Amino acid sequence: MAAVSAVLAAPPGNAQQDVQVFSRPTQRKRRIYLSHSARELFTTCGRKYRFSHVDRLETIHRSSNLGFGGAVHRGCEVFLIAQATGEVVEDPIEAFDRSWNDFCESHVVDYSSKWDREGLTAVGHRLIQKFMEDWIARGLYVVLDSMGVPVIERKLKIELPDEVIYTAIIDVLAMTPDGQILVIDLKTPAQVAFEGFTEQSEQLLGYQVVVDAHAEALGISQVDGRAFYELIKRPIPKTSRGEGPVIAPFHPVGRADDESIRDWIYETLAIANDIRAGRFPKRPGDAYNSPCSMCDMANFCLSSGADMTGVRKKQHYVPKDVAPVETHISGTIPF
Repeated sequence: MAAVSAVLAAPPGNAQQDVQVFSRPTQRKRRIYLSHSARELFTTCGRKYRFSHVDRLETIHRSSNLGFGGAVHRGCEVFLIAQATGEVVEDPIEAFDRSWNDFCESHVVDYSSKWDREGLTAVGHRLIQKFMEDWIARGLYVVLDSMGVPVIERKLKIELPDEVIYTAIIDVLAMTPDGQILVIDLKTPAQVAFEGFTEQSEQLLGYQVVVDAHAEALGISQVDGRAFYELIKRPIPKTSRGEGPVIAPFHPVGRADDESIRDWIYETLAIANDIRAGRFPKRPGDAYNSPCSMCDMANFCLSSGADMTGVRKKQHYVPKDVAPVETHISGTIPF
């Protein structure tokens, strides 16, 4: 397993004193598994993290955004595989349809007021077509790892201090025409992120750390930059005046610096320690921007568990066969 420790090394000049210190052996800490989504959930609201990851509760309904995003990812993935290997796995549009229809038919789906199944289907088709055109126009290529396998939807793990395992699923590792290596995450938001968000993103910072730790196996020296590929989900206009779904301007940023990486690691370790200690605080914030207003477990939380309407226990997790963690088919963790 790739370990990350260099950025936590003691600063130069801290010479070890010749003093013998005796201490009682400490009990090994319980191993904590985190990912960006789990980490973000905990920082948004510790109580909701507990509902999901400790109490193993879930809502019966599923947001259409979740299934739509996964279906668009699948369509883009099969296109990227074909571009990288010449192997046509499936038509990208058909891959989207298969994933989207499976999601809609196997869940109770919640739609916002401006979306329905047919509307999202049409937008998905257009976004995937635009993505393929945009990707080719930029001259981007998928990186092949040391075994010649495209680095697409690659699951990687690293070991942080204090028995913390961090998992990342890299959407795509790409090479620019001038040879720069970019770790890219595909998004399907309703609007373009604010200027400077890519630089601040803890998700992409964490991905840089993970990819760097696996650089040799991935056939690269290091990550040179980070980027979001934003496929903007807008309704198809009924007239020629509307803009509709588009690909946002692509603006990669450079590597995160060591100070930012240290802060990210220390915060991740602090979250792990809170989880071990059973600290799952509510974080309602202030009334004008409370995350509670958008929480799908708000009624359950406010009723202290008395109102189970729309909430159920997750199905029992049955682990799959575990492969070595250094590979892209590493041991499955139920996030």
